[in-house]
Formats: sequence, structure tokens, C-alpha cells
Amino acid sequence: MKGARAELPKAIYTAEQVRRLDRIATDEFGISGYELMCRAGEAALGALRSRWPDARRLAIVCGAGNNAGDGYVLARLAHERGLEVRAVAVVPTEG
Repeated sequence: MKGARAELPKAIYTAEQVRRLDRIATDEFGISGYELMCRAGEAALGALRSRWPDARRLAIVCGAGNNAGDGYVLARLAHERGLEVRAVAVVPTEG
């Protein structure tokens, strides 16, 4: 996995910084939380397809909150593009 490390982003944001950016996007630019999730899912799928263009299966582990939402959106987008997808919730869902 040495090669994979070289591809990791150099800039890492804290959870608080990401929450602040999300608030700016929603409050100042009127972008909905769902739209942010869709953009994150598209970006993640693009990065995955760039790194592993021949992959046909994708496993996604979803936690809680918005990050879980990002994972579920990623799962939907990957499925729509023909990948075999397994999404696993590691936190019990409500309801």
C-alpha cells in the first residue's frame, strides 16, 4: 500500500472545519445538505474509478450522520453505474 499513501491528500481538515464549510455552503450559498452529499458522492466515486478503473464491486462501510449519508449516496451512484455494491451500516438505523 505504499503507492496508495503517495496519493493521499496533503491537506486534511478537522471535523470542525468541515462543519464550518458545510454551514457556509448551506447558509451563504444556499446549497442543500443533500446536494452536498451528492457532490461528495460524485467526487468519491470519481476518485475510486480513477484509482481502480477496472473494479466491478464496491464495499462501503457507513457510520452515522452526514458521513453515513455520503456513503449511501456513493452506494447509489456506484450501483447506477453498474457496480455491484454492498453498503454496511455499522450504527443501528433509526426507525
